[in-house]
Amino acid sequence: MKKGLNRRDFLKLTSLLPFAYYAPPSTPPADDHSLPNILVFVFDAFSGRNTPFAGYPRNTLPLTEKLAERATVYHNHFAGSNFTTPGTGTLLTGTYPWTHRAFKPGNSVIKDFQNKNLFGLLDNYHRISYTHNPLVSAIQEKFQDDIDLLKPRQELAFGLNKGILDLFPNDQEVALLSWLRNFNIQDSGTTYSLILRFLYQYLGQKQSEDFPRGIPYMENNINFYLEDAIDWTLSTLKEAPTPFLGYFHYYPPHDPYHTRADFIDSFKDVPVPKLKKSDKFARFFRDNRTKTTEELEILRRYYDEFIRYADYEFSRLYNGLEQNGLLENTWVIFTSDHGELFERAKTGHMIRLLYMPLVHIPLLVFAPGQQERRDIFTATSATDILPSILHLTGKPIPEWIEGQMLPQFSSTAADSNRSIFSLDGRGTKFGYPLEQYTGTIQKGNYKLNYYHNYEWIKGLNRHYELFNYVEDPEELDDLASTHPDIAADLLDELRRKVDQADAPYRA
Repeated sequence: MKKGLNRRDFLKLTSLLPFAYYAPPSTPPADDHSLPNILVFVFDAFSGRNTPFAGYPRNTLPLTEKLAERATVYHNHFAGSNFTTPGTGTLLTGTYPWTHRAFKPGNSVIKDFQNKNLFGLLDNYHRISYTHNPLVSAIQEKFQDDIDLLKPRQELAFGLNKGILDLFPNDQEVALLSWLRNFNIQDSGTTYSLILRFLYQYLGQKQSEDFPRGIPYMENNINFYLEDAIDWTLSTLKEAPTPFLGYFHYYPPHDPYHTRADFIDSFKDVPVPKLKKSDKFARFFRDNRTKTTEELEILRRYYDEFIRYADYEFSRLYNGLEQNGLLENTWVIFTSDHGELFERAKTGHMIRLLYMPLVHIPLLVFAPGQQERRDIFTATSATDILPSILHLTGKPIPEWIEGQMLPQFSSTAADSNRSIFSLDGRGTKFGYPLEQYTGTIQKGNYKLNYYHNYEWIKGLNRHYELFNYVEDPEELDDLASTHPDIAADLLDELRRKVDQADAPYRA
């Protein structure tokens, strides 16, 4: 299988660039084998609807599905929100967005959670973290005092990075413009730097060979190879003192969906159901351009092909951990922060909707020595990750955590009538009560979507919709009119939760 330019190749070509690595503490804790290691792998914007575990007709995870024969698979696992900032805040604090208050892109959680989080609570662990995502970095910075090794994001990327700036202190604008022109797949402009020209040519060739749609990139054309992050993760964990906690938040399959050449056209002839979706509420949200059916199908296929890239690299990571003997006393958690939407004439996730493709995310938990697959269909929440980890590590579960232990760890029967929430509160000012939001509550077989205080839907006779998401996971049949009592009860519970969370912020 072909592989894109890896970090070793890149460093050979840029041996003069002064990259500076963040060093772990000079006196790491002594190895302690009495506690299990914990690894959390988050693949950004990964919808559970687009996986074989949800019955998706395209096998987007052939390698991970094989690994799942040794895991516990959660079939109804829900994110705390529909985009990275609040979704990651929920993962790391075990609380819903109305509690940690990281509502807007680039926000972090409130000061109360500076030490009340995954890293701060596992203070007897060697804590390692890395992310490709700048929004996750903003949250990590709040927690950095409790992270022993926080890998600088751009050290596993290339493009507009510190190395280029340091190498050309008197020519930064020209160097950066040159880089941008050469990595824009639609730009045939030449470079402005004789020194960088050969490097650019080589990388451009690798781009066309291994990444025909363009090398994956984050914001501002900062390029990366997932392979490099996987290689660094493996080498770092191999040398890490135990017990260690690792939180690794990788970018794929987040857009743009620039998959490796190996996976392009994987699903060209594999159709998916043509979902005829209502746009009753979606049509009011203008933070996402309306897409035609053809555009949606193309983007969804590109997305599915990008999942294949993540699938291959996660399998390589898992097998590398096993070969290094690290899985003998290590719990591995595979999940996401939110999903992705390809329906109702909308695509992506930066839109104030909370339909299933946006909040239904994958969750696989690999226990040390587990050899048989276990499937759990009880609804679970991203708030459940932190209390489950605390249970595994012998730590008390604080009362402020809003999640509960995952069913595989609990001695009591799973509550099939539990209420689980998701929230998009981007319309709220920092330090104020929730002024404008989309909220969901899932309870039993039902899911209610509620739209609060949006100007463009005030003319509707009701601002919510109700679905039986177990029987109707595509949310096609709105039951709000035929099941008014269920809708009213769920709406009342959701509003009461928001009201309680807002109490400290009311004057």
